[in-house]
Amino acid sequence: MSEGILSIIGNTPLVRLSRYPKGTDIRLYAKLEMLNPGGSVKDRPSARIIEEALRAGTIGPGSVIVESSSGNMGVGLAQACRYHGLKFICVVDSKTTLQNIRLLRAYGAEVDLVTRPDPATGELLQARIERVKTILRQLDDAFWPNKYENLDNPASHYYSTMREIATRVVPSLIPNSSPAQLTGGGSTIALSTSRSSRARCVQEVSCCRDWHGWCSARGIRKREWPDRWATSSVTRS
Repeated sequence: MSEGILSIIGNTPLVRLSRYPKGTDIRLYAKLEMLNPGGSVKDRPSARIIEEALRAGTIGPGSVIVESSSGNMGVGLAQACRYHGLKFICVVDSKTTLQNIRLLRAYGAEVDLVTRPDPATGELLQARIERVKTILRQLDDAFWPNKYENLDNPASHYYSTMREIATRVVPSLIPNSSPAQLTGGGSTIALSTSRSSRARCVQEVSCCRDWHGWCSARGIRKREWPDRWATSSVTRS
């Protein structure tokens, strides 16, 4: 029997889509991440970010977690914070669905609504981030997970999601290669532990318009990526 809601995150079913594509030797699989307790793949980074911060002593009893999110990451963080007894403030914008707002509040999160775009960029995302920074300045023991820069975000997939896939699909990948999904920027990046391997970026065309442009769904520009996310070894696919 599992201990606590966070312990059942991961190990989601992997299903081969046998009816597609037809007439080829390609094997296509679907990882059913909606079966995580919070309903999405974002449960993985949310839980890891909070638990690693607790382990490192960055946060503790009385800490307030503050993050900008319009959807699943916020729900995942609300779930993790509720489990660990931490206050969570989720900064959302006017495009956030009522369903997500209700989910956040059901988990006990405080919802801070941003209605006006950032004056400099005209983007609601940037306005949310600026609001997060304002709240951080106002609170003594506040922590910003900063999902865009926090390395525990991709690490959650490096150590779980893709290892689960590799174990089921290609066991030989595990010793030398550990692909990982990097969500939130509209791309899937395969990270490899093998020095001879190069990472490959598979762009999600439904989210981003082009590699050098901006992500239409979230307004994230490549030039705004953190320096620690080295792209010199990334090839476009």
